[in-house]
Amino acid sequence: MIGYHFTGKDDLIREVVAEVPARGREYMEPRIRAASSGLEMLRAYIESNLSFMGNIETT
Repeated sequence: MIGYHFTGKDDLIREVVAEVPARGREYMEPRIRAASSGLEMLRAYIESNLSFMGNIETT
């Protein structure tokens, strides 16, 4: 199935390296921007990062 979408292992890895951070940014950025102080922004960053990493779809 993977071979259908990617030409090889390197192609797959490149896609993962590009896609995961982009999705993380989409998930985390609104939460961080909603914070009203630097400390709240840091907290939002940490909490949303952990939440995102804990909920990444593996299928």
